[in-house]
Amino acid sequence: MRNTHRFALILVIATIALQAVAQEESKSYKDWTLTQCLDYALSHNINVLQKQVAESSAHETLEQSKQAFAPNINASTNQGYAYQNMLGPDNQSVYSATYGINLNMPVFSGGRLHYTKKQNEVLLESSKEDVNASKKQIQTSVLEAYLQVLYDNETVKTSEKIFELSNAEYERSKAMYEVGKITKSALAQVASQWASNKYNLTISRNNLRIDILNLKQVLELDITDDFSVNFPEIDDAEILAPLPDMLEIYNTAMESMPSVKAAKLNIKSAELSKRVAQSGWIPSISLNAGLSGSYATGQGINIGEQFKQSLGPTAGLTLSVPIYDQRSTKTAVNKANLAIESNKLNYELVDKEISKNVETLYVNALNAQDNYITAKEKLGYAQESYDLVSAQYNVGMKNTVDLLTEEKNLFAAEQEVIQCRYKAIVSLQLLNVLQDKEIKVGNNN
Repeated sequence: MRNTHRFALILVIATIALQAVAQEESKSYKDWTLTQCLDYALSHNINVLQKQVAESSAHETLEQSKQAFAPNINASTNQGYAYQNMLGPDNQSVYSATYGINLNMPVFSGGRLHYTKKQNEVLLESSKEDVNASKKQIQTSVLEAYLQVLYDNETVKTSEKIFELSNAEYERSKAMYEVGKITKSALAQVASQWASNKYNLTISRNNLRIDILNLKQVLELDITDDFSVNFPEIDDAEILAPLPDMLEIYNTAMESMPSVKAAKLNIKSAELSKRVAQSGWIPSISLNAGLSGSYATGQGINIGEQFKQSLGPTAGLTLSVPIYDQRSTKTAVNKANLAIESNKLNYELVDKEISKNVETLYVNALNAQDNYITAKEKLGYAQESYDLVSAQYNVGMKNTVDLLTEEKNLFAAEQEVIQCRYKAIVSLQLLNVLQDKEIKVGNNN
């Protein structure tokens, strides 16, 4: 019995300890705003971190190319035994050693070292723009996922409102049926619409749950992390904010977007690569210098004296003149020319992509703003019409079909307002991303 109690106590303690570890590992991210989501993503996204590692690697490559102008210095030694076969009994093993310090330094490389360094500087700048481009990408993904959650939340509210109306209609219709004001068939129609609205509410809540999960996964939060979203108030002034001139947006985007800067840098890098390749046709000069000494046993002279007598410097210049290199230099130059042309074409593609995005988002924003204004007006009339028909239905002046038709029209008008609302917000904020402006949604960032 004692052993049983002891085992139970150990089990309880172990369970408590495991729960404590699980709670410590699980993190809570409650009521996160868009700003919090963006800040977290920019500092934790794996793609961004990988690009930053690549940037560090490019920095190391540049530092190495800067040192290529410095001399290469090394120390060397050569030691060994030799067996000397002599007449008589004097056969012996001779130990010998040579020590030296050698220096090799480029004096003139035909511009290869200079242009390689310049190219690595450009490649480092390009790596930085790759990091910025990755950040823009994750900003866009987080923004779209966050706004989808806000859209779903508004849809849930609308579905709840329509379900409450439908529920009141159903209860009222049951009372009217009991006193004989409507038929059983009419009651069944109301009940069917009530069930349909309840299903729509369930679907909208499920969509919200799914898209919150999607945002959580875009942020790359752990499966054990507790995550929820803050739902800010968004007023009409933000939705209907005036747009700058489309050409102005395009010009700003072409100056600020990392993809454009990277495309320009890639052209410059290819041009420098050509200069590096052309250096293969130019003679190069290098300086060689050294200091060495040696000694050997069995010479009848002590080691110190031998080393003193043999120690001496060497120096010289080496001229290397390219004569025939099996077309390797010409091939490298031709490939560099092709790379320049390819990168120029890529720049044109980036330009066209930016232009296309600006035009599309600009038109989408204008259309969504116009549609939002008319959708709100339509909603007002739909609400007024529903209220009138509902009142008439209560006194028997309208039938069930009229009531349900007005209810569907009201729900459709509510959804149109929400869709136009968030289409405008998405387009406006994505235009801000293109212009490198602050990304802000609602009154709580």
